[in-house]
Amino acid sequence: MSVSVYATNVVTMIGLAVAIDYSLFIVSRYREEIRRRPAGEALACTLATAGQSILFSGLTVAIGLLGLYALGLGTLGPFGLCGTIVVSFAVLYGLTFLPALLAVLGRE
Repeated sequence: MSVSVYATNVVTMIGLAVAIDYSLFIVSRYREEIRRRPAGEALACTLATAGQSILFSGLTVAIGLLGLYALGLGTLGPFGLCGTIVVSFAVLYGLTFLPALLAVLGRE
């Protein structure tokens, strides 16, 4: 598959924006919950609420970008496929690594 030279820049911007957005969503929710509960319960409540929102949002964005690939519009196809991969990694990071980091840091 041929990939446009612009795909790297566009996919990097999409991935960075989505990863920052999802991370800030988790961290802000965790900071709200840590004021009321112990760290373990706060993290569980954060993942039950914000985690579910991130999963749904990431799935929606990934399906939308995959639509670009499914349409087969020449140079837009690789944008959609690469964007889907990047968004999937952002969701994976937001639901695994970030909560683990928050659990290690605790109240810090």
